[in-house]
Formats: sequence, structure tokens, C-alpha cells
Amino acid sequence: MKYTKYIGIDPGISGAIASITSSRETPLITIWDTPTIGVTRRSHNPLEMIDILHTAVGTTPLYSCMIALEDIHAFPGVSAVSMFNLGESCGIWKGIIAALKIPHTLVKPTEWKRMLVGMKANKEMSRAKALQLFPSVYPRLKRKQDEGRAEALLIAEWLRRKE
Repeated sequence: MKYTKYIGIDPGISGAIASITSSRETPLITIWDTPTIGVTRRSHNPLEMIDILHTAVGTTPLYSCMIALEDIHAFPGVSAVSMFNLGESCGIWKGIIAALKIPHTLVKPTEWKRMLVGMKANKEMSRAKALQLFPSVYPRLKRKQDEGRAEALLIAEWLRRKE
């Protein structure tokens, strides 16, 4: 095992960050929602995003930590505004990760889904798969709107299995 900490990021305003520490017999899993500010129109809170990554990395040496950020591309049926917002989210995450000098990789949704859920998987199927793989996190994934958390966790697991 090359790394001891794997961090998955599902970008977007409803996304999440998940960390799997696998230096133990039973992996330690931590999940955070993407921090936002605003009530009527939410936007990212970069200062809290930085704090979460500092917390996620913790005292783990950077050479023992790896981040996988979901690489979003435009696809049919999604509005220009939605795609712009997703692109902005990815850009904010890329900037923070680069500034903190944390090793990272970009992963296309099709790549991590192919390995863990299946190509035609929807967000609810991702949530079900995350619960199957990690039943201990049920309290954090029990609601339908916890899909971002589930996908961040699956992205971290994809990274862990890939190594």
C-alpha cells in the first residue's frame, strides 16, 4: 500500500469530501459536506474548504496522502449555468489542493463508477453501494440527499483500490 490516507472529493455545491485512513485493520472513515455560505444562493466557502483539507490530511505526511477529485466535463442535458457552477467548483478545489501541495489525481465519473458501481449508475445506486461497502457510515448516508457524501466516499475507495 503506497498511501495511508485516501481523500475523495465530489465537487459541487451539494458535494462532499471523504477520507479513508487505511493504516489500521479497520479503515477510519470521515465525511464532510462541501462548506457553503449564503442562504438564498449558496456559494463555496474556500476558507472552510481549506480547513477541511487540513483536517482530512491531519498529521499524515503529504507523501502518505492522496486526493482524487472528480473531473467534471460538460454533457448533454445539463444547463450551461449548472455546468459553469460545477466547473467553478472544480477550479476552486484544484486551486486549494495545489496551494496546499497535496498530491492528487483527477478521475472521470465513468472511471470510478465502472470499478465500483457500474456504468449506468445513478446517484441513488452510488449511495446504496457506499452503504454496502461501508455499513458503519449508515448515519451519514441514510438520506437521499446524502448522495454527494456517498460519491465522495466511493471516489476515495476507488483511489484506495487503484493503488
